Amino acid sequence: GSGIESTGWFRASNDVDDRGDSMMMSRLCALQWVVVLYESVVPDILKAEYAREFITPIIHQLVDIPPEQIIFKSLEVLAKITVPVEGESALSRESSAGSLSGWKSVEK
Repeated sequence: GSGIESTGWFRASNDVDDRGDSMMMSRLCALQWVVVLYESVVPDILKAEYAREFITPIIHQLVDIPPEQIIFKSLEVLAKITVPVEGESALSRESSAGSLSGWKSVEK
C-alpha cells in the first residue's frame, strides 16, 4: 500500500529537507499513532502481529541518522510495542522474536 501502511513510510523523499519542522512533526506524529493504535485499538491477540509490522521499519529509519527527537521517540515506541501483553498468543510472540533475530526458538 501507500502511506502509513507501506514499508519505508518514515523516510522522506530525497527532495525534502529531512530536518525541517514539518517533517519532524510528521514523523513524531506517525510514531505516536503506532503507540495509540497498539494501546487503544489493536486487540491483545493481534498485538504481536501488529508490532511485527512496525519493528523493522522503525529500526531501518534509524539508519539514516534522524534528529535526536526521532531517535528517542522511535526507541520509546519500540519499548512499548515489544512488551508481551496478557491475552497475547505466546506462539505469536515467539515467532515474532525468532524472526527478528534470525533464528527460531525450539520448544523443549
